[in-house]
Amino acid sequence: GPNGAGKTTLFNCVAGLYKPAEGSVTFDGQDVTGFPSWKMARLGVARTFQVVRPLKEMTVYENILVGAYMRHSDTATANEVAERCARVCFLTELKDKRAGGLTIGNKKRLEVARSLATGPKLMLLDESVAGLTSTEVKEMVEVIVSLKNEGITILMVVHIMEAVMPIADKV
Repeated sequence: GPNGAGKTTLFNCVAGLYKPAEGSVTFDGQDVTGFPSWKMARLGVARTFQVVRPLKEMTVYENILVGAYMRHSDTATANEVAERCARVCFLTELKDKRAGGLTIGNKKRLEVARSLATGPKLMLLDESVAGLTSTEVKEMVEVIVSLKNEGITILMVVHIMEAVMPIADKV
């Protein structure tokens, strides 16, 4: 839909950032209307944002660990999860770089990796390919297709059809 149609607002309601003024949100057969974002994350809802805001002073790897620690309290497991997420999102070679110095394409992949590290059943991807070069779009599509193939449900807001077609079951 066009700007102002409510796409991001819908994501914010599902992710627990907003409480809907009317209607309800059901996830995994449970009414979760008004649940806070931390509780939605624990239930398995992860969300990325159109404007990425990594923890700039931390490394790529530390950013991903933040997501992993949401679900795993022991360091060994959190590290395993972070390593896997870095690999899936093509960030392994950048894991020691400060997140604030990344390109927009790498920041967007970092946002997906950090969300993936939370162990989601549902990923809400808000303009994850906006502003990327054609090569970066193809890389991000590869990442998203791999998440879909893992069984994660993907709901996307995207305006670039070259990204939509290889991923979507329905458009």
